[in-house]
Amino acid sequence: MTAAGFLGEIGDPTAFSDWRQVQKLAELNLVEQGSGEKRWQRTISKRGRPGLRALLYQAALAAVAKDPVFGSLYRYFLGRAQNPLQKKQALIAVALKLLRVMLRLVQSRQFYDPVGRGRRLGDT
Repeated sequence: MTAAGFLGEIGDPTAFSDWRQVQKLAELNLVEQGSGEKRWQRTISKRGRPGLRALLYQAALAAVAKDPVFGSLYRYFLGRAQNPLQKKQALIAVALKLLRVMLRLVQSRQFYDPVGRGRRLGDT
């Protein structure tokens, strides 16, 4: 369901030369909230496709809970010595990593393999 939703939201994956283009499509980039001299917090801009943002966020939640690689990445973001992230910030960082992985897998027509020995679609 996640893969179908992802492809439905982005369209043709070969149309993107860089993952940042899909990040911009979802508007998962950070903007600083403020007024004049006051600066509050940095949040995601929420201007792009809300369905793609929600899909990536839910997929990141599932990946952190079920996949040991993404779970350890999430824990790293929470506990790193310099600039530790808050829980939702770490989930957005994991969602961006998941976006990069999913786009690369779709473009190269490979299955997900956390060890790194990717199999191509159609291989037996």
